[in-house]
Amino acid sequence: MEGQALERDSSLVTYERLVVERSDGIGWLILNRPDAGNAFDALMLDELEAAWADLDADPEVRVIVNIANGKAFCTGMDVVQVARDKAAMRKHSRRTRDAGLKISSWHCGVWKPVIAAVNGVCAGGGLHLVADADIVIAAESATFVDPHVSVGQAVAYEAITLLRKSPMEAITRMALSGKGERIPAQRAYELGIVSEVVAAEELTAAAGRLAAAVATNSPTAMRATRRPCGDRSKSAYPKPSMTRAKRYGGCATILTTRRVFERGERSVPPIGSPWTPWRSRDLSATHRGAPGAGGLDHQQPPRPAQRL
Repeated sequence: MEGQALERDSSLVTYERLVVERSDGIGWLILNRPDAGNAFDALMLDELEAAWADLDADPEVRVIVNIANGKAFCTGMDVVQVARDKAAMRKHSRRTRDAGLKISSWHCGVWKPVIAAVNGVCAGGGLHLVADADIVIAAESATFVDPHVSVGQAVAYEAITLLRKSPMEAITRMALSGKGERIPAQRAYELGIVSEVVAAEELTAAAGRLAAAVATNSPTAMRATRRPCGDRSKSAYPKPSMTRAKRYGGCATILTTRRVFERGERSVPPIGSPWTPWRSRDLSATHRGAPGAGGLDHQQPPRPAQRL
């Protein structure tokens, strides 16, 4: 990180957008595109998938620390490349559409403990790295924001996974506020998004100390511990029906977002269940208390809850 010396004896794996290091059982995955706010371009996304696999396959690595060089932790997708070079991002756009992302450790099937150390702003797609980490610490200067709705996109996967760490009210507020509101590090600590807040100049050292403590433990025991604590059945992330997605604007994430956030519906209905978009429902009938109208009719019995 900028202003912090990474004084570790390590073998350097060559990447263009990342730095991958190893030291004393700790793998360091460092986002290294500081001039672009560590935004994800196509090359960085390809390298992330390779780097997670690289560290996960190394028997000498017992824990992975994800940090970033520069002032920002990660500002999400590179909107400049998305606008100017759609072909370069096509593979990753399809992965987003098909719920096949390969950004975070969980996306890539990593079972080693992962610590995220957030030094600055973490925005949009960068929230995957926070939501899917086992432990998150942050510098006092860190902030968290989800600008999707501010640029006309639906919030989906990041918000759903953050619900494992934080109450729904806070995540819904962040999702609907867009770029108009940021969660500062101390507030993120209060909400359970991060477990520790330290001075910016101490972040790398704090992450190293924590990782060193984790690395002393049995890899087999840690893997067994993470399975019940961190496993998220893919049934909670059903592959979207692309027929339905195209019918409702071509955005698969809208379907997932609606299941979590729409008008108090806090459970995920079975995939393939009938659904009428909110804007086309007969709200006038609902206010008259007509049974079966959906939406706000409090006279109807609640739908059976399905756990995320």
